[in-house]
Amino acid sequence: MIDLTVTKQFETTLQAYKIKLFLAFFAITSCGAQRFSPSALQLRNCRLLFAAGTRFFIAGTLLFGFMCIKGETRPSAVQWRNLLVMSLLMS
Repeated sequence: MIDLTVTKQFETTLQAYKIKLFLAFFAITSCGAQRFSPSALQLRNCRLLFAAGTRFFIAGTLLFGFMCIKGETRPSAVQWRNLLVMSLLMS
């Protein structure tokens, strides 16, 4: 009797895992398809490094805004300097 309950619990856990895995793949696939079109259009009409820099800037701005909303401490002057040096080396 104990073996049957353990097996049923494992089956329900496995089914929940499969559903979550399917939903994760669906989200990745649908987000990737929606994101592809603007990226392809941007790469055809802009220089490659400018397009990459634009995407990095937008992503960084969104992450910085999320960090401020969450209440995290702002980067120090040394961190801003290091970020500026890295961005200049990438361009």
